[in-house]
Amino acid sequence: METYYKIEKNIPMPKAKYGNNVYDFVENMEVGDSFVINSETKANEIHKYLEKVHKIKLTKRFAGDWMGHANLWRLWRVE
Repeated sequence: METYYKIEKNIPMPKAKYGNNVYDFVENMEVGDSFVINSETKANEIHKYLEKVHKIKLTKRFAGDWMGHANLWRLWRVE
C-alpha cells in the first residue's frame, strides 16, 4: 500500500493541552478574586498548571476547616 500525504498551508495549529482544562475558569477571575478547594494536592496542581500554561500568578494559603470540609486551601489571583 502506498503512503499518501498532502502538504497544506495556513492550517491553524490547535493549542497545546496540558493537564485538565477545568481550571480555565481562573482566566475570568480578576486580581484579588479567590476560590477554595479541599485538597492540597489539587491546589498545588492548579497552581502549577495555571502558572505554566496560562501564565496566571496565584498564591495559596491553608484555609482550615469550613462547613464540615477539612483540609481546605484558598487560592487568590495576584497577577
